[in-house]
Amino acid sequence: MAMDFERRGVEKQFTGYEEIYIGHTPAYKTPYKACNVWLMDTGAGWDGCLSLMDIDNKEVFSSDPVPGLYPGSPGRVRLLN
Repeated sequence: MAMDFERRGVEKQFTGYEEIYIGHTPAYKTPYKACNVWLMDTGAGWDGCLSLMDIDNKEVFSSDPVPGLYPGSPGRVRLLN
């Protein structure tokens, strides 16, 4: 829903907070902003990378993809591809 507002050029704010940063569920390969909510999880728990952001200037720093950092480790396997 939030992303749909942004695609249509409608700027909405979900809460009284200026910005909200969430993770836990991988959303994109890079952090993504939908309205005033930043989706920060880039899949380090699976086959993505670990990302962090300087919230003052929005500069993003990301690791290499996790499988390349830990070759041969099965890690978590996606059940659905």
